[in-house]
Amino acid sequence: FSDTKLILPLPLTSSSTATDTYSASATFQGITSGVNGDVSISVEGYGTVTTPFATFNNVLLVKTVDTYNTTANGNINGANQVTSYAFYKAGMHQPVATMFKSGPDNNPTYSSNFLSSYSLGLEDVNNVVFAIAPNPAFDGFKVQGDYTIESVTMFDINSKAVAVQFDT
Repeated sequence: FSDTKLILPLPLTSSSTATDTYSASATFQGITSGVNGDVSISVEGYGTVTTPFATFNNVLLVKTVDTYNTTANGNINGANQVTSYAFYKAGMHQPVATMFKSGPDNNPTYSSNFLSSYSLGLEDVNNVVFAIAPNPAFDGFKVQGDYTIESVTMFDINSKAVAVQFDT
């Protein structure tokens, strides 16, 4: 990116709005491709959202309108616009639900996605201090904390639980 794209204005509050312009280009196998556009972001609402997997209270509804042109070797491929509505909950690192509209107004495409699982209930945990050593670990590690540790569950990069031998 020669001018990076704003994703979210932070801190995000119930009255947040922002606009930004951006551009980027890359060359691969002799073809230079680029994108430049304008993005408008605004908080549209606050409340509760129910997904097929869970109900989330105290979420912000954020509307993003991204209007951009793509190019290949200097030729404009056309104007595009994507409008998205994302529901953000404090303490979660991704939206709990997002809806997208793209394409021309006379033939739009709609899509959505939902957070299907989450494992961090950090609102319920206060000042938990623990240590894992050694880091990096090759054939074992120790977990020590201020509280009695009853179990340890490790997850791989795909959020799948992996087996762990646990010695107390």
